[in-house]
Amino acid sequence: MKALIVDGEGRLSVEEVSMPQIGPCQALVKMESCGVCNGTDSKLIHRTFKNFHTYPAILGHEGVGKVVKTGEFVENLHVGDRVLLPFLEEAADGYVPGWGAYAEYCVVGDEKSAIRHGMGPGTKQWNEAYAAQTVIRPEDRVDAVGASMIITFREVLSAIRRFGFQPNETVVVFGAGPVGLCFTRFLKLLGLKTVITTDILEDKVETARRMGADYAFHSASCNVTEEVKRIFPDGVDYVVDAVGVNALINQ
Repeated sequence: MKALIVDGEGRLSVEEVSMPQIGPCQALVKMESCGVCNGTDSKLIHRTFKNFHTYPAILGHEGVGKVVKTGEFVENLHVGDRVLLPFLEEAADGYVPGWGAYAEYCVVGDEKSAIRHGMGPGTKQWNEAYAAQTVIRPEDRVDAVGASMIITFREVLSAIRRFGFQPNETVVVFGAGPVGLCFTRFLKLLGLKTVITTDILEDKVETARRMGADYAFHSASCNVTEEVKRIFPDGVDYVVDAVGVNALINQ
């Protein structure tokens, strides 16, 4: 199969690699789409992903694919199922997985079957990704590209819960790309009192307003710190870096 590779110097190439082999509680997936993740793919290319030093690597984090083959113990995955977050779990011909969804084929796991057959958490057959891999049903009416965006939606919502945002609090979101806009929209839907979103591009600032931002600033043409202090002299409850997906509390 073909796969997108990054070497240790940040050079990209498409290479032929061996297809993954599946175990009894796994399924083989033919990839349909994969988003570009600034939090993983870009950092792997620029060698800035924390604690990742093994190259050449197969890129791809936000993948979606269809099951084409199942292992003998698989019960909850079926040929034709569209699944979020397939990955490569093992190196192929010297290329290590940088998640690996920019390959033609990847692997998903049947979480429940693995646990039932003694291959759950703590065993060498287990991968924690199985708990996040989700089947998109036909009745969901989501195509492969839309399904890859669900990964971003889900990760943003997970981050909001992990950071502990609460209704009636205030937050500044730096960056109005896909992640920043998701933060903006979800935070308003979840009842935060004031959301301020900033970006260096004016069209993204306008989109942030449409997504519900109470204030949106073009950071290339104003001093964001001064603007925020004008609105909240005592600071805001949170500051979100929507590129690195970090939150600072009580700013």
